[in-house]
Amino acid sequence: ILGLISRLAFYEVVETPETVEDARKITEPKKWTFFLADILGSLIFGGITISSIIAFCILIFSLKSLFVNNPVLLFLLILSGLIAVLLGYLHLIARLLLIKLPIALEQKNTAISTIKYSWKLTKRYANEILGIVFVACLLTLPICMAIYVFIGVFTMIFTFVITNSPVLELIANLILIGLNIASSAL
Repeated sequence: ILGLISRLAFYEVVETPETVEDARKITEPKKWTFFLADILGSLIFGGITISSIIAFCILIFSLKSLFVNNPVLLFLLILSGLIAVLLGYLHLIARLLLIKLPIALEQKNTAISTIKYSWKLTKRYANEILGIVFVACLLTLPICMAIYVFIGVFTMIFTFVITNSPVLELIANLILIGLNIASSAL
């Protein structure tokens, strides 16, 4: 569905709108390519995350003995390492954010070529993309906070109301799961 939305949004921006049915006819046959691109993107994120954690742990344990007498310096080293890993991870997210766009727009793309193309498209714009994502997060933050407050109140109310009814507990838990899924979609 993100590929369909990407296609519709792109053609809306270039002022040649396309109907949903026409866009669906083009993106539907490519669903396995979208899926494979998602898998490859997840493997890239996962591999880099695991290797970053391992490298960070090795660095901390190797430098720990040097800074035993100075815990403040060790803390600052750990904090700067965490910030560096976080910034690198955010940069990677920005570079691979457009994986679905080339598949949705062009006729013949493979999952690997679309990752390369996303990397090429975002080469000079990673900071701008992160800024847009940050603003989008700030805009949806109040809605998410309201949903989580509602979930908390809902949980407290049903904890006191439902005492010995497994059916009502099941219904309440299903509603909570639905609310959590809906809030994570934002």
